[in-house]
Amino acid sequence: VCIFFTACETENLFDVLNFIMGFNGVVIERHKIFDSAVTRFKSEKADFADILISEMAMHEGLDFIYTFDKIAAKEKGFKLLG
Repeated sequence: VCIFFTACETENLFDVLNFIMGFNGVVIERHKIFDSAVTRFKSEKADFADILISEMAMHEGLDFIYTFDKIAAKEKGFKLLG
């Protein structure tokens, strides 16, 4: 099990997130947003947390969010700040 997401390889974290989503007792708030973030995470280079924040922002009607993260800034829903 991956304890620190930032230390995991993308493929491993994707598997862990899908595994968690499969538990009957786990309730994921805003499941559609979470599912979209998991799907994007597999094909993008940004961290999962950044992608989840982006998905939440887009769901609320924002076109993008500003970030200092140069990797995340290259992905959909982000603009580099600074």
